[in-house]
This record gives sequence, C-alpha cells and structure tokens, in this order.
Amino acid sequence: MKNKIYMVVLAITLIVFAVSCKSSSEVMGTNPGGNNGSNEISVRDSSFSPGSLTIPVGTTVTWRHTGSMVHTVTSGSRGNPSGLFNSGDMNNGDTFQFTFSSTGTFPYYCTYHNGMNGTIIVQ
Repeated sequence: MKNKIYMVVLAITLIVFAVSCKSSSEVMGTNPGGNNGSNEISVRDSSFSPGSLTIPVGTTVTWRHTGSMVHTVTSGSRGNPSGLFNSGDMNNGDTFQFTFSSTGTFPYYCTYHNGMNGTIIVQ
C-alpha cells in the first residue's frame, strides 16, 4: 500500500513540475506584443506590430510587409540612423531579417512615415 501511495505522489509531483516549466522563449518574454511567441513583426500601413519585441541574444527577427504602402526598416531614430541594419524599400509580401548578436535596446523606424517606430530589446 505504501508503494502505491509513493508512486501516486511521485507521479503527481512530476506532472506539476512538467506543467510549471516554461520554455526559454516564454521566460525571455518574446511575446510582449501579442505575436504568439514568434519573432516576426508585421509592417503595416501605419505601424510595426508589435511595436516592441524582447528577445534573447542570437535571435533572428523577421519583418513581414503586410500593407499597401512602401516602407523601410531602418535602425536608429529619425534623423539619426545607426547603420546597423536597413531593409531598403519593402512592398507588400516582402520580408527582411536581421540577427541580433549583442544585448541592448535597438530602435528602428520607417524612413517614409513619421511616427512609424519600433524597438527590439535584446537580453
């Protein structure tokens, strides 16, 4: 009888432990903008969605153009580009990728549209 109770307690403990464990992407918070854990950003007609994304070092982010106007994904801030990355002109269906190899906060913007800004936070 004691062995059966021990086995049941052990099984319950293992189940609770397994359910409570989170993947590294969940711990790092790669989903603050509601993108279902993806490292993809939608480039729309007036915004980047999500506007902010937190990722671990070494992650590749993909920007996917889903709108009708031409946009860019340019690192830095308006009037002060950093030169780290630049997609060039993007049209509907185009994608641009960049791999972040160091920690920090990396702002970016569209060169054509004031107020169209985003941020990548690398931890």
